[in-house]
Amino acid sequence: MNSSLDNASIHHNASTAPIHRLPDELLHATFHMLVCEVWSTASPQKVLPGGHLIDIISHVCSRWRQISLASSTLWTYMIFSGRSSIQQVEACLSRSKQAPLCVKYFEEDYAREEVEQYIAKTLLAHAHRLCELHVSGFSDWDFSDFVRRLLCKPVPLLERLTLEDLPFTGYDRPCVIPGRMSSLRHLVLVGAEQDEAFVNVNPFHRLDTLVLKTVYIDATLREIVEALRNCSDLRFLSLVSLTFNEEDSDEEQQPPDTVQLKSLVHFSFGTEADSDDCDMVDLLKYISFPSTTSVNVTLRQRDHFQDLGKVSPSLRRIASAQSQLSLTLSDTDRNTALLTSPDGRLRMEWQWAGEFFPTVTLCPVALKPSGLRFTSLRSLTIVAHNLTHIGKGRRHSRIWTSIFWDIPASVTTLTLDLSTSLAEKCITAFGGGRRIKKLCANIKHLIVLHADEMVEKLSALGHCCRTRKRYGAPLREVEMIMHGDPLKEVEMIMHGPALKKTLVPAWKSMIEEAVEKVRYTDYDACKHKSADVNRTLAAIYAEFGLPPCAYESK
Repeated sequence: MNSSLDNASIHHNASTAPIHRLPDELLHATFHMLVCEVWSTASPQKVLPGGHLIDIISHVCSRWRQISLASSTLWTYMIFSGRSSIQQVEACLSRSKQAPLCVKYFEEDYAREEVEQYIAKTLLAHAHRLCELHVSGFSDWDFSDFVRRLLCKPVPLLERLTLEDLPFTGYDRPCVIPGRMSSLRHLVLVGAEQDEAFVNVNPFHRLDTLVLKTVYIDATLREIVEALRNCSDLRFLSLVSLTFNEEDSDEEQQPPDTVQLKSLVHFSFGTEADSDDCDMVDLLKYISFPSTTSVNVTLRQRDHFQDLGKVSPSLRRIASAQSQLSLTLSDTDRNTALLTSPDGRLRMEWQWAGEFFPTVTLCPVALKPSGLRFTSLRSLTIVAHNLTHIGKGRRHSRIWTSIFWDIPASVTTLTLDLSTSLAEKCITAFGGGRRIKKLCANIKHLIVLHADEMVEKLSALGHCCRTRKRYGAPLREVEMIMHGDPLKEVEMIMHGPALKKTLVPAWKSMIEEAVEKVRYTDYDACKHKSADVNRTLAAIYAEFGLPPCAYESK
C-alpha cells in the first residue's frame, strides 16, 4: 500500500514539474539549440554517432518524443563515422523528410567498410538536400572519387563545404571541380599531412570564407589572384603551404592588379617548411586588406624571410599601428621567433633549420627591417625560456647585444621573461658598456619577470643599471615581478643562506643608487603576463565555424 502511494506521489511530482509547464515551442527551441551546439562542436576527437543526441531526447518522455518526431529540422544535424549504425542513419534520413541536411563525417579507426560505402552512397543520393557538409576522409573508400561524384551533382543548397585529409589524386585529376554550387560561401580544403591534394580554383566565387592548406592548385599565381578577385567580399582568408603552377616564361605579362579585400576580418598565411620556392610569398604582393584585419603569418624557411613591409603594404600599415609586442625565441623543435600583439590579432612567426644564431637578430625577424616599421611601438616583451643551445661564451653576449641594438628607438618599456640560465648574459648585454654606449637609450622602464627565481643572477642587473647610468642611458624605473608577497620574498632572501645574504644587499643597493624608482610586484597581480595567442587564434577560427585542422601547425 505504501509502495503504491509512493509511486503515485513520484508520478504526480514528475507530471507537475516546472519543465512540463513550458510550451511546446520553447521546448523545441531548446532541443534545436542543443542539437546545433553538439553538431557545431563535433570533431574527430569528439565523434557522436548520427542522431544519437536527438534519439536520447526523444526517449525521455512521451511528450518530448512527440515534439521531436514532429520536427524534421531536429533530425537534419547528422554526425556519422565509420562505426555508425546503418539503421540509425536510415532513421535520421527518414525523420528529416526533405529538410536541408547538415552532415559531418569523421574517419575512425576500425571503421567498417560497408558503413563507409553506405554513407557515401547516401550522401550522393541526397546531395540536392545538403546545406553543410564536413568530411574527414574515408579510410577504405575512394575519397577523391566520392568528392568528384558529389560535386558533379547539383548541390544548390550547399553553403558550407569542408574537406579534410584530401589525398593526392594525380595532376590530371583535380580533387575539387566546380559542380553546381551557386550557394557556396564557405570553403575549407585541407590536404593530407604527408601529401598535397590537387585542386583547381573554379569554385572560388563570391565566397565569404576560404581556407586552403597543403594543396596543389591547378593554376598560376595570376589565375589565383584573379580567382580571389571574384571573392571581393571575403571575410576570412587562410592560405597555408600552397603550391601552384609556374607562369609561362615565354610570355611577358604585366603583374596582376592588387586584390582589394575591404571586408577581410582575418588573414592567415604560411609557407611550406621543406620548400625553397618563394612564389608563395609573392602572393602577398597582390592581396590588400584593412588595418583592422587580424593577421597570422608563418614563414618556415630562411629563403622566405623577405622584407614583409615592402612585399605587403597592408602588413606595413598594421605593424606601424602596434604599440605593444612580445617576441618569443625558441630552439627546442625548430628554431622559432614569434612576434605577437597582446590581443593576439597580430601573430608573425619565423621558423628555420640550422643554427639559431646569428639568424635571429631582430633585423631578419622583422622588428627593424627597412620596410616593416613599428613606429608606434612603445613596449616590447622578450620571452626566452626554451633556448637550449645558447652557451656561456662572449659570443652569446654579443648576440643579445645585436638583438637589443635592433629594438626600435620608439620603445620606452622593456620586459624580460627569461629562464634563469639566460638571464645573466641577457641583462649584462642590455647594460651596454664603454664600446656600446647608449644601447636602447630611450628605454626608461625595465621589467624583470620571475625575479625571485634568479636571485643569484641579479647582480648582473645591478651592474646593468650602474653601467647604463655611467654611459648616459639611465633607467628611471626597474620593476621586479615575484611570485607571492614581494616584500616577504625580499625579506626571506635577505635572511636566507649566507651566499644570498651577501649578494642581495649588493645588487639591491646598486640598483637603488642608479635608478629613480624600484618596485617589487606580485606576479599574480601584474599586467605583464604573456597573452595566450593560440587561444585567441582558436577563438577567431571558431567564430567562423572552422575546424581545428584549419589553423593547427603541421
